[in-house]
Amino acid sequence: MEAERSTCQREHFMAFRFQADQTVIENLKRIAREEIEAALAEIADPELDTATIVHQVRKRTKKVRGLLRLVRSGMQELAQNENAIFRDAAAQLSSARDTDVALATLDALKTKLRKRLSKDSYAQLRKAVKRHQPQTAGQGGEAPIDARLEAFAEVMRLAQQRIADWTFAETIDPKQATGHADLAIGGMTASYRKARRRMKQSKLATCDESQSAEEQANAFHDWRKAVKDHGYHLRLLRDALPDQLKQSGKLTAQLGELLGDDHDLTILSQIIRKIPRETISAADADAALSVLQRQSQKLREQALELGSELFADRPRDFREQMTDAWDNWQS
Repeated sequence: MEAERSTCQREHFMAFRFQADQTVIENLKRIAREEIEAALAEIADPELDTATIVHQVRKRTKKVRGLLRLVRSGMQELAQNENAIFRDAAAQLSSARDTDVALATLDALKTKLRKRLSKDSYAQLRKAVKRHQPQTAGQGGEAPIDARLEAFAEVMRLAQQRIADWTFAETIDPKQATGHADLAIGGMTASYRKARRRMKQSKLATCDESQSAEEQANAFHDWRKAVKDHGYHLRLLRDALPDQLKQSGKLTAQLGELLGDDHDLTILSQIIRKIPRETISAADADAALSVLQRQSQKLREQALELGSELFADRPRDFREQMTDAWDNWQS
């Protein structure tokens, strides 16, 4: 059965990309179905551990949301409603994912942290972070993670049924493979413009001494989300991209990794601040947070340097490149 295929088998058969012989709406429906089917298969896969399942299915929802944003201008209300459904479904799993990420981030920085913390202090810190994990029933009033995954799966199954009714505000000849190309190109340009704007806002935040650490983190997190969306759009239309933009797709993925690592540091920092000081001392907490802050600053500097290269062109110039590339792809 479809739901019982392994993850690697699913990845072999599916492709998160537009096909030239399908209309925009056909591509939209096919890709959404494939991502949902893959999420359901991952939940049912006995070979995957819970942490991997949570990570994978949350990523699937983000891809579907990015897909919807690509053509949002042609299906405003529908895209808005579906986006909210997928967002809320993934949010039910976020706490489990966040604390797993915090532990992994802590382990990755062990060498740096051990320069500031004793062996016992580091061990106590790790134990406290691990205890913060809410995957056990009753913590934070949340249901057990297995129950939340089943609820998530039900939301996905209902979404599957609605896909057949997805349509754009205006109808076109379904035989036209280039139908609604303007929506895809416009959505791609919009994600480029947004990522470029969020980069500038992040840069300003780092230079503004009146901005708190939380405000700066929020600015970079907003930039990360915009970069992720643009990266999804580059992947969706990669067969249509000229060589220059194909290279941009790889660099955008690198930028997303830098900003993602920075966000992981933010999550870990938030958890450390919540740990009772009778569990770890204030001095140890401050020392750990100082290490995280320096690492975050390094990542942000690298991200801004790479972003300046990626988003150097004006949005109107980017749109012209995409329009020419689409025409060549369809010719």
